[in-house]
Amino acid sequence: MKSTSAILCSVLALAAASAQADQLPDPKAGLWEVKIKLTATGAADLPEATTRYCVDDTYGKERNCSQSEVKKTAAGYIEDAVCQEDDGATTTIHEETTGDLNVAYSRKQQAHVQGGRSGGETGWDWTSLEEHKWLAAVCPPEDKAAAGDQP
Repeated sequence: MKSTSAILCSVLALAAASAQADQLPDPKAGLWEVKIKLTATGAADLPEATTRYCVDDTYGKERNCSQSEVKKTAAGYIEDAVCQEDDGATTTIHEETTGDLNVAYSRKQQAHVQGGRSGGETGWDWTSLEEHKWLAAVCPPEDKAAAGDQP
């Protein structure tokens, strides 16, 4: 069974992978709020989580994705990526982003984690539904610290 915080960290970190592809624009700079509903194999029902993050020039630069394909759709963007995690796990992710990246947008993710400490031999799957809302042009100091690590 995976801990809630470990799963939530994986979701937030993987969400940043979408910012790596130059076809997918970054969200508007500033302070954002995200509500995340997450389900994962081998985990109890997880409560919805809400957090804030800052988008600046470091946004999305921390990912190590060897493969990333982004397709523009009528409703938004679809991305398929394979990323290497710090613990040696490989995460394969399918992501659909819809809405206005300047005001509010939704992101649906499906992922499989394999290997490393977080994935183990058998691996595990998770899905998330995220609702992002832009709050302000200026980020408070407490939200700037994690700017590059957030969705």
